[in-house]
Amino acid sequence: MATTVKIFVSGEEQATVQQQVQVIEKYDNFLLAQVSPSELKKIKDAFLVEDITPQYRIDIGLNNIDTNKPRVGSHGLAKPHPAYSGAAEKQLNAGKHHYLVQFIGPVKKTWLGKLKKAGAELRAPYADFTYVVRCTDKIIRLIAAIPVVRWTGHLPYEARIETVLQAKTKGTVARGLKPLPRTRLLAGIYTIEFFGEADTIKA
Repeated sequence: MATTVKIFVSGEEQATVQQQVQVIEKYDNFLLAQVSPSELKKIKDAFLVEDITPQYRIDIGLNNIDTNKPRVGSHGLAKPHPAYSGAAEKQLNAGKHHYLVQFIGPVKKTWLGKLKKAGAELRAPYADFTYVVRCTDKIIRLIAAIPVVRWTGHLPYEARIETVLQAKTKGTVARGLKPLPRTRLLAGIYTIEFFGEADTIKA
């Protein structure tokens, strides 16, 4: 199975490495590449390498989204996915929704520009190589076809709830999370955050 890695090289060395492995994207100080186990061993002997494969799993609180399994298929249609088994996630209402857009690697400004050009409203960074956008189903299909976009899917409703509260409502434990020192919990009091000021006004 291929491993996605950062190979920390710059300048002329990048051209040398590109002849040895499958490079996904170039950055000023490193290359993003997919390598086989044998290639990984060889490249580690010559350069500083970081395995970033685990960073492609999106943390949504009590669960993770496996982005190796597509949610939006090649024809722009939603496909079954373990992270979207709930009834509310299977059938979204018409109109704009918040979606997760995961890129092939560390996000570049030009990539965000592509999302805006497609008609999406940028909302906030989510995690690692993922961004939250607001758009229609039609637009997310266009975004899914952009070459630098690796994965797209609706921002799950449960991901919008603080992890400890998620666990409490489901009668489970939040993977060892504990309240921070000096945390004061007020029963029945909740904090609501909005992506933008305009949304706050409408609420």
